[in-house]
Amino acid sequence: MRKSHPAGIFNIYKINHLANITYMRYNIKGRNMNIQKALQLLEKYLNEFEHEFAIHPIFGEELFQLLNTDLKGQEDKFFKQMVTQLKNIMQLKELVNTADSNEILKHMGNDKNGYPWKLYSIHFERKNAYNIRFIISFDENHSPLLLVAFNERAGKKATDYTLPGQTAKQRKSELTKGADQYEG
Repeated sequence: MRKSHPAGIFNIYKINHLANITYMRYNIKGRNMNIQKALQLLEKYLNEFEHEFAIHPIFGEELFQLLNTDLKGQEDKFFKQMVTQLKNIMQLKELVNTADSNEILKHMGNDKNGYPWKLYSIHFERKNAYNIRFIISFDENHSPLLLVAFNERAGKKATDYTLPGQTAKQRKSELTKGADQYEG
């Protein structure tokens, strides 16, 4: 197994600490929120793939925020989709856009070597519940990099990937230690 990029280690301690604060806050307000169970599942699934993926630290925070808001009550369904998609990424690598409704993002500009940025949008959808996107890429060894997680609220035809794409390029540069210099 391949070792994760040091900068991309998912800081589950930090996420659990945030979850404990959130859990206490919601219990004090009398709300029933099962974020602890969701985080235990997330930790289980990510640990299953920990040596296969580099995960940008902010990606983990974004995923936590999604679990705390847009995915609340949908965690089990989302995690099942996530495991399927992570397996698709591992098996298909740069052909992951051929699975489900995943896609290669277009018009993202070029890297420092003049090659087009290859960023992929991984889709997690449940009608009338959520429309989550992971923006990923691959390093020079074809290892997946999990870069950005967000809820796409506008719908497929209205999706503007400009900001998430720029963020993903910056984070890829950070994870690969500047191997691909960011060029807007």
